Amino acid sequence: MQEEQKQTVGGNLKEQISQAIPSDRNTTPEQMAIPKGEKTLAALGYVTGLCVLPLALKPKSEFCQFHGKQSLVIMLLFFVLSLITVLGNMIGVGRFFGFLFSLVQLILIVMGALNASQGKKWEIPFIAQVAKKWSFED
Repeated sequence: MQEEQKQTVGGNLKEQISQAIPSDRNTTPEQMAIPKGEKTLAALGYVTGLCVLPLALKPKSEFCQFHGKQSLVIMLLFFVLSLITVLGNMIGVGRFFGFLFSLVQLILIVMGALNASQGKKWEIPFIAQVAKKWSFED
């Protein structure tokens, strides 16, 4: 009876481990080629204010530069929108737009960070086009 329990426990453990490890079935070779440290750094770059980390620490990484530039555009765009919201408060419509802008910013940050952590290059419409035009090379 104890041997049956050991086999069941061992079998369940193997099953749990295999479920916890991401499957290669949904991962492209390009995603697998990106080092985990770069994925983490690119994902951290979506935290407002930390967008300069992937740009400064990995200047030769196309993946980190892509996500760093995209998160920088998000940060700058929503900074400008927050200024507009302050002006809107003077005429009484700023609170609604401030909430709406903050919600959109949160969604973009979360989606960008999740995609970066998975090694994906998710191009956010308009934002990615602006980010591609920027070059921070010497």
